[in-house]
Amino acid sequence: MKANRSTETGIEQVRAALERGERLTPLDALNRFGLWSLASAIHALRKQGMAIDAELIDVGTRNGGSARVAQYCMASVNARDA
Repeated sequence: MKANRSTETGIEQVRAALERGERLTPLDALNRFGLWSLASAIHALRKQGMAIDAELIDVGTRNGGSARVAQYCMASVNARDA
């Protein structure tokens, strides 16, 4: 993974993943695209007109607890799953 990826490249990678119907969490974005702030990328994509839904999900923590994080997907993915 290149350390000098631009934010724009990360945003486009997030766009492509969402358009493929994937669901993304902040940890997914960090591991796959090197993005520290998925929320910023989602904000930019929404400003470009993308319909993106967010859902809070529970995930396990490294100390055995749980935390709630946002999971993003295209609005059509949520409608299809309903």
